[in-house]
Amino acid sequence: MKKLNLLTLFSGVGSPEAGALRVYDEVNNIAACEWDKFARESYNANYEIDQQHFHNDICEMDGNQYKGKVDVIFFGFPCQSF
Repeated sequence: MKKLNLLTLFSGVGSPEAGALRVYDEVNNIAACEWDKFARESYNANYEIDQQHFHNDICEMDGNQYKGKVDVIFFGFPCQSF
């Protein structure tokens, strides 16, 4: 069984999670960070994540709490133009 502990930054609607689920049997969403209200709503509709680990602002996020708990950190890019 392939398992991945994932942290995403600029998470959007959760595209990295969708891709990981195609490769791994189990994906644990350790933490995510997204400021856009509508993207956060879409993310929460599709994935389970403890809300205390779904951060609104990367400038206020302390990543030290995830040290040793994450296999991959994935970050998106600004997609406002799309």
